[in-house]
Amino acid sequence: PPLFIAIPTTSGTGAEATKTSVVINNNNHLKKSLYHNTMIADVVVLDPALTLTLPPAITAATGMDALSHAIESFVSLNATPLTEMYGLKAIELVNENLEKAYSNPDDVDARAGMMLASYLGGCAITAGIGIAHIMAQPLGGEYGIPHGDACSIFLPASIRLNSEYAEEKYVKISHAMGVGDSSLSNKENIEHLLDRIKQLQKAIHAPSCLKPYMKEEPEMDYLIDVIKRTTGHITCNPKPLTEELMKEAYEMAMKED
Repeated sequence: PPLFIAIPTTSGTGAEATKTSVVINNNNHLKKSLYHNTMIADVVVLDPALTLTLPPAITAATGMDALSHAIESFVSLNATPLTEMYGLKAIELVNENLEKAYSNPDDVDARAGMMLASYLGGCAITAGIGIAHIMAQPLGGEYGIPHGDACSIFLPASIRLNSEYAEEKYVKISHAMGVGDSSLSNKENIEHLLDRIKQLQKAIHAPSCLKPYMKEEPEMDYLIDVIKRTTGHITCNPKPLTEELMKEAYEMAMKED
């Protein structure tokens, strides 16, 4: 292929660090991923000035996507010391910079922090995604939900559903999010992590409930079929991927705070 120079203009997908592209089929609404080594950029240019004019809603949505990449890859069954290193640093950067970038769009340092978080999240996500993305990608395609918003909604549910299977890793994430306390139990630290994510969502007006996006209650069998045909092949979620897990994630995402 010709020389490929990737210059991202948002801070979320981290696509500039991956061999992945996502496309939606306009006929059946399936949103699927394509993978090929020729989609790995030869050169990546991270210029925060290109994100200064991002609308607040896109800053929020892309930021939550980056956070989801970092958290899900860190607890992935395919995680390695390298992807874990990238993921933890991305989490720290999102925690430090997303609210600043949202509330003060001209803050170049915060924008730079988010751009690096997105890139490192892209490096980390080579370890694979979990139940948050497994749900967010197909439902986003089916119901027209912006991807980052869908990730924001399903991220807390994914932590609750996976917590018993990756408890110590979520404790490390709580520390990276600035709320970890070594004197507390693992379960208490995970609750602090969930509280911090909820606090972040409120600060940047990111959604936490799926209900406003659903015009009518879908047939569960149909919903499961859509998920299976889109992301049902993924096996690296800490808790085994079953239809029951998909239903639980959906039900949790539909609950309002």
